[in-house]
Amino acid sequence: MTGVQIRATPVRLLATVLLVPLASCLDVVDNNNNLYQYGAVSVRGLGGGAQVNSTSSGVFFSALSASIPDSRLVQNSCALSAVDTTAPVSKGDLRAGSAVTLLSGAGSSKTTTTLSFSSTSMSYVGASGFTYKAGDSATVSVPGDAAGFPASSVTVRLAELIIPSDITIPLANDPMVVRWNVGDSTSAIILSIKYANPINSSYANEQVLCSLRDDGAEDIAATALGPFLLSPLAKRSVKLTRWRTSAVQPGTRSLLHIVSTVDSTAKLK
Repeated sequence: MTGVQIRATPVRLLATVLLVPLASCLDVVDNNNNLYQYGAVSVRGLGGGAQVNSTSSGVFFSALSASIPDSRLVQNSCALSAVDTTAPVSKGDLRAGSAVTLLSGAGSSKTTTTLSFSSTSMSYVGASGFTYKAGDSATVSVPGDAAGFPASSVTVRLAELIIPSDITIPLANDPMVVRWNVGDSTSAIILSIKYANPINSSYANEQVLCSLRDDGAEDIAATALGPFLLSPLAKRSVKLTRWRTSAVQPGTRSLLHIVSTVDSTAKLK
């Protein structure tokens, strides 16, 4: 595909817990100032071989409205953005039971992961990591709390390992050609091209951040790459993240959402 237009404003991010571009969202809002209940579970993976190593966490919270990302509805967009080095903190305000369980895999390779409740952060964190392979799904079971989030469950097909092709650093006035193994219509891609701007910055402080359909190809316009080409080699990087979502509404005023992501860094040559 041809490169998308680069905007000078950041790609919208759901700062609470999901940390994926919100190019397309499901907006749940109440015009009568009544709170909705939201559950957000995240499975984060890092590729390696045929298996993906992953961790899991979740928060449950109440709000008048929230923008919920849907990987099936993404349209291509890119933006210039500062790189935030602050570690994200996810904190809820609802309980959903003493622990949440995540069942992944199939047959004899099924794995159950317990996400225990932390009263300090009001969040649920997987007691251990787990591995999965392409085609595996994960089902999160929420026991519920009478005074908090209702009992419910949601299933998502876990994001398959993303394999980017080596990227040739383009010449001035040429686009950056980015290619990866194709996903499907239910997954989407985050592309992050980081660099130092100005060149004497002590770290990669700026990026071209794109939200893309998972069709295996994107050409980044040369007009967006000037600072990248000037940056020291050691402070350049290109990372791709495949993500997939699923959501259910256990009640008229509640929504349970899960996102699966997997990262890979492309080799620059």
